[in-house]
Amino acid sequence: SAEVTSSIRLAGFGLSFITWLVVAACCMTAWRLFSSYLQGQIFTAGAAGLLRQTALLGIAAVLIDIVIRPLMVWLVAGMVPAYAKASYYYFSPHDLALLIFLISLFAIAHIFTVAAEMADENAESL
Repeated sequence: SAEVTSSIRLAGFGLSFITWLVVAACCMTAWRLFSSYLQGQIFTAGAAGLLRQTALLGIAAVLIDIVIRPLMVWLVAGMVPAYAKASYYYFSPHDLALLIFLISLFAIAHIFTVAAEMADENAESL
């Protein structure tokens, strides 16, 4: 069996790190969102924008991870048995569930945007 060189390990880490950077950005945005909720800013345009940004970063992280899986297999192709390679080329139910959840968050962000616009219109008419 071939040995995994340090350059292959470094390249694999680099590929994985891309996903982790997007996940970290998503977590930071979610933190800002929940902090704004604690300050009472729930049906505001700013909160809706943060929810939308959180959802989009989450979707990006899932899609990047899906794309990176076959790249990781290609990177270490000599180290993985043929039967194991095929398992990295499909969408798992976990991926689909995450995407459905994140797309739902994105839709809720749109609903919150409309709610914030309606609240602003009502405040102006009073």
